[in-house]
Amino acid sequence: MAILAPGPDGPVATERFEMFREGVELAEALLFVERAIKQKKLSADLQKRANAYLNARGKGFVGSWCGVLYMQSEEDAKLLDLAGEVARELKK
Repeated sequence: MAILAPGPDGPVATERFEMFREGVELAEALLFVERAIKQKKLSADLQKRANAYLNARGKGFVGSWCGVLYMQSEEDAKLLDLAGEVARELKK
């Protein structure tokens, strides 16, 4: 049940720890994109696409757990790509 395990030189990360870390990273990406949308710091096109993606992702989680589970890595990659696009635009 632990997220760390004993290793030869001290604690080592377990699969649970890596899943937790990945979940935090995805949550931060969601919040980053959402804040940029709410603060209206994006171009109209990116604002529209980001908002549509977050709405679709939310509906996927609420409406169809099975569909989300089978394509989760693809959806996570889309989210991280979107967050990168938002970051690049905010740097302009």
